[in-house]
Amino acid sequence: MPHRSVTIHFPPQSQPHILITRLSHIGDCVLTMPLVEALKRHWPNCRITWAMESPGPKLLAHHPAIDQILPIPRDYLKNPRAIWKLRAQLRAAKIDIAIDPQSLTKSAALGWLSGAPLRLGFGGRYGKELSPWLNNHRVIPSDSITHLVDRSLGLIDELIGQETKLPNQARLHLPLTEAATQWFVDQQVSGAIPQRYVVLNPGASWPSKRWENERWAEVAEHLANEHLSVVVTWAGAEEKAWAESIVNACGSQVMLAPDTTLLQLAALCHGSDFFLGCDTGPMHIAAAVGKRCVVLFGPTRPEDSGPYGPHHVCLQAWHQTEQSGKKKLAENRAMRDITVDQVVDSCQTVMKQGQTDNRWMIAGQTA
Repeated sequence: MPHRSVTIHFPPQSQPHILITRLSHIGDCVLTMPLVEALKRHWPNCRITWAMESPGPKLLAHHPAIDQILPIPRDYLKNPRAIWKLRAQLRAAKIDIAIDPQSLTKSAALGWLSGAPLRLGFGGRYGKELSPWLNNHRVIPSDSITHLVDRSLGLIDELIGQETKLPNQARLHLPLTEAATQWFVDQQVSGAIPQRYVVLNPGASWPSKRWENERWAEVAEHLANEHLSVVVTWAGAEEKAWAESIVNACGSQVMLAPDTTLLQLAALCHGSDFFLGCDTGPMHIAAAVGKRCVVLFGPTRPEDSGPYGPHHVCLQAWHQTEQSGKKKLAENRAMRDITVDQVVDSCQTVMKQGQTDNRWMIAGQTA
């Protein structure tokens, strides 16, 4: 397939209308925020429209760098009426640049429907399905660039140059809303949330990313013995049952979190000492509100999708590779090889070091 490239120059004082097509997965949307902020720094007067599936708008609609969120129905490509409606909306918006960090057919098609003269997406192994044919400028990341944040920023290097490079990885930031902050204050006043606690999030969307509830309960009991309460978070009936099994196996200092919206979860994470869990969207939310994270990895790698920024502790016994279509439903073999003692030790490291230590722990070794 020939590489097509379209170069269009927009000086810093211009006001381009930019479409972002990162449609799905809460964690990946959070990790796309540095790209949006970099665009706003370069073009303060630009207009950014972010095409996004539910529930992403509930978390990011208030972000000051986003001018508009365009809700996208799931499976819209199977609905000719939805396609036609989206095309009309996007053409009316007069999009100048479409940026496709997801680089799937469903995301690249929106840029193509918009008629944007410049449509940026990934080539090579990160350009999936039909996206390389729908995007007219393709970027192939260097093998040394692995994290999703850095790969996404690489899409706009040619547009805005080195301004995309973030010193010390310090630009991942999710602002809290007044309503979510007030909810948190009210919860603490009522005693539903303790004054000092750890957020434990045992859920994960892939079975291969999960750790056994019995092990989480052991870790929670260790933290409680250190006079640190544990708030176990959940979303949906299945995760609530997991969380309740952990709470029921522990003492009174381990408690079930209230039912939360995504923004309330962000406030709950912000008020905690640190976050403990697996490779999930809530982990990225916690990192984005400035919390240190202790994270267990099995089928994914922290250097690709770990909490972005300094001070986090990531544990991986070994990287469990499966064929792409089977990875989500695979057994959690690699996760089971992470021991309770390793997780407890990592939590104790975080409690002792506070925010002063800057390290990654992979395969139980400090890096």
